[in-house]
Amino acid sequence: MLKLLMHLIGLLASFPAVIVALFIFINDLALFFQLTVGVIVLTILIFLLRIVFKKERPNIHGMKKSFFQRLSKTKLKMITSYLEDIEKRSFASAHVARVVVFGVVLYFNNFSLDYVIGLGVFAIIMAISRLYVKRHVFIDVITGSIIGGISGYFGYYVFNHFYFQFI
Repeated sequence: MLKLLMHLIGLLASFPAVIVALFIFINDLALFFQLTVGVIVLTILIFLLRIVFKKERPNIHGMKKSFFQRLSKTKLKMITSYLEDIEKRSFASAHVARVVVFGVVLYFNNFSLDYVIGLGVFAIIMAISRLYVKRHVFIDVITGSIIGGISGYFGYYVFNHFYFQFI
């Protein structure tokens, strides 16, 4: 039961869930832009890290078939096999990074401290869940937190630096 709960927690920071969360802020275009830039930057950084550091996930042999493994029967076999290889790598935790991006951007936009603390607690719970289901080790979630913080700040900074220059 606990393992199922930990997997469900992981779904809350999956890429589709983050896209839905971004659109919650669509009425505040500044915040929407900052979060979107932060998520794009962290996705690129994690992708590059996984190319450079070929660190397998802790339970690589017990993993279910991924989306890319199921897709590899198509004509896109060469691309999907490469993406499948990247997905098997664990360094760093994108799930934790995505939660931290939201927390950092909301913090710099002077949101209520309750929101920021709530996202901080959620980031810790996310890290614990990723460790519990053996998708990551400790260094993966710590690095994911750092990358999320940098990406969130980058999204905030880029918007404020460039937006106010052109107005």
